[in-house]
Amino acid sequence: MAKLTKDELIKKVSEKVTDTDLQLELMEDIADSFGEGDFVDKAELDKALQEVADWKEKYRSRFLEAKKVEEVIEEAKEETPEEVTEEEVIDIQEI
Repeated sequence: MAKLTKDELIKKVSEKVTDTDLQLELMEDIADSFGEGDFVDKAELDKALQEVADWKEKYRSRFLEAKKVEEVIEEAKEETPEEVTEEEVIDIQEI
């Protein structure tokens, strides 16, 4: 059995059903069941799914493939100055 579009199904019902009251009832049910907003364009769906996959990969690489803690500590040590000097602070009350 083939999958029919809304228009094809309405046409088929109007051809097969001779009782007008039943025909109208079925067509209303079809129209309600196949609302205009129920369908998504396949190209839009594929684009949205690709964007989701791209975001997943971006965050996977960002958080799961992050540098090891040891590498981060080494980089921090390299960025800090080698020589740390202490300055003498004189309090006003000492003067």
